[in-house]
Formats: sequence, structure tokens, C-alpha cells
Amino acid sequence: MFKLSAWKGYSLRMLAIVEIERSWLKSQHDNRVAKRIAQDSDDKKRITKDHALGQLILSDNEFKQIKEKLIIKDTELEGLRQILEIYTMQIEVVSREISRRALDVKLISRGIGGD
Repeated sequence: MFKLSAWKGYSLRMLAIVEIERSWLKSQHDNRVAKRIAQDSDDKKRITKDHALGQLILSDNEFKQIKEKLIIKDTELEGLRQILEIYTMQIEVVSREISRRALDVKLISRGIGGD
């Protein structure tokens, strides 16, 4: 059970690191989109976020790389969340089994039960 808890802790650490990296990429992404909207908008027309995203993807290779890295980080985050959920379920199962066995020992020592 201690190894499972250690792996869960390690997974939480990795999740935190990836979340920090994703947050940094997301802020770069959002800043570029906002900058593009501000540049392309004027008093008569206002462009949409989707339009600005499309224009950036077509014209800005650095933005394309940021977008690709952001997609990768999102995928890594989802994978780490699933791994964390698996470790959590395994720890809960082991914990229930330990509790059940401890109760069995207690009941047997009092002369109750015993399969």
C-alpha cells in the first residue's frame, strides 16, 4: 500500500508540473490571440476569437508551435489524471481489504466468526 501511495504522490507531482507548463503555454496562447484581435479590429468591425485563431495559425509559425504544445500538454494532463484515478482506486481497494482482514482477526479473537 505504501508503494501505491508513493506512486500516487509521484503522479500528483508530475500532474502539478504539467499543469504549470500548460498554464504558461495557455497564457502565451491567449496573449497572442488578444493581441491579434486588437490589431485586426477597428471602430467599424470587430473580429471574432475564432477568426483571430485561424489567422494566427495560418500566418504565425511560433503560434502554431505553442498551439501544438498546448494540445500535447492537455493530452498529458488527461493521461496523468487517469493514472491518478487508477492509483486512488487501488489504494481504496487495498485499504478496504486491510480493514476487512483486521475486523476478521478481531472477531476471531473474540470467538465470533471464522470462516
